[in-house]
Amino acid sequence: MNRSRNEQVAFQLRESGLDALVCTPPKNVLLLSGYWPVVGTGAAIALPDGEVRLIIPEDEQDFAVQSRASNVHDV
Repeated sequence: MNRSRNEQVAFQLRESGLDALVCTPPKNVLLLSGYWPVVGTGAAIALPDGEVRLIIPEDEQDFAVQSRASNVHDV
């Protein structure tokens, strides 16, 4: 079966009984969301339902909306 990265991560979260996976290193944020944090201060949160959320600085909002993340929150 060829699953998307989000589906694979969601499956592993459910299998492990975890509520979420939070990544902050830029390369891990990129792997989860398709977005590379410009200044390295973003975070990606993967949820067991397959949703990926980004928390990023406000000035990176325009770049982050082009990612695979379903929700983008700025701080």
